[in-house]
Amino acid sequence: MAKVKYHKGVLQDQAGSKQEIEFRPIDKSEPQWLYDLRRQAWDYYRGASLPMRIVHLWKYTKPEWFLPEDVEQQMNILPKRSEVGQDQIASLKPGFAGFGCNHGNRVIYTQLAEKLADTGVIFKDMSTAIDEHGELLQKYLGRLVGPDFGKFEALNLALFNHGMFLYVPPNLTIEEPIFVHRHPNKDYSFMRLLVVVGENSQVTIVDEYADRAGADRFKSSNVVELYADKSSRVRYLNPQNLSGSVTSFLTQRARI
Repeated sequence: MAKVKYHKGVLQDQAGSKQEIEFRPIDKSEPQWLYDLRRQAWDYYRGASLPMRIVHLWKYTKPEWFLPEDVEQQMNILPKRSEVGQDQIASLKPGFAGFGCNHGNRVIYTQLAEKLADTGVIFKDMSTAIDEHGELLQKYLGRLVGPDFGKFEALNLALFNHGMFLYVPPNLTIEEPIFVHRHPNKDYSFMRLLVVVGENSQVTIVDEYADRAGADRFKSSNVVELYADKSSRVRYLNPQNLSGSVTSFLTQRARI
């Protein structure tokens, strides 16, 4: 394991008190490039001021609502690799080209239609994608919504603990939608979705957020990065079935 220096910062919580929090050391399963990206994001987050209320986007919303209360706990919850076998998953429903799901207990899995098996499509949970396609992830992850995009976006990049990755190679039309069901909760509320669509390809992504009614109050931070190459056609839909117990911060950005 590479020798890692702790990075200290002073954060101010909602009550106005200050606390010094160190960024965690590198995890044994974490590539150096990803750790460096996270650490850079953490440094930006701790140094950035809260958005000014004079800006129209924040005119009716208090930035303090999105400050985490349990940042140290969240920092140590890393993306979980899927351990669910395809034989344990219900058959893909007709009308879908793929399905990805994370449950409230952090069980996560993805599946693709058989006809896409040898097409070069990649649809994986973020942890597996980083392990198996690290060079591709390094090229795109955090490039549209990066460490210095904004205070809360930087926090997401530093602490994201769940996510999915979809890659569609060039010259491929996927007629049926790929459905992603994401179930945020207080144990992992920093999520990302990375979509890369090659030249002259077509795909529809339905990215649904839903939580359990009556659950404890918690905050959810979400980032979507979508790359659409030349002559591609990408439809992205984001239904949100979140109850009043969720305070949600969502940033979506596409390069077309």
